[in-house]
Amino acid sequence: AYEADGFVNMAHEALTAALRLARQLKDEQQIGAALEGISRILTKAQAPEAALEAMEEESKMASEANGGRQRKLAALERVALMQSRLGKHNESDKTAEEAVILARSGGRKSDLARA
Repeated sequence: AYEADGFVNMAHEALTAALRLARQLKDEQQIGAALEGISRILTKAQAPEAALEAMEEESKMASEANGGRQRKLAALERVALMQSRLGKHNESDKTAEEAVILARSGGRKSDLARA
């Protein structure tokens, strides 16, 4: 809600609090959602390096168990895109390759096309 109104700092604070709570509860799904929200806020706030850090954390903690493979794949794609935007092309290539390997391991053509 804050994000839509342009209150970037308030949205960032709220999502940071949500992230702390999700970590205390050890709720991976909520941790991932909070990190994704934080990265979107930071991107809008013209803080791409900080957004990249949140994206990288999300991709590392995304578990391949319990349907997390799709979330990890999406996170890797966001990381690769942000790395490319920041001119970190070698890192972007490595991350994209990791996404392709993950997509291939799932055996779904839609995942591979997406990666």
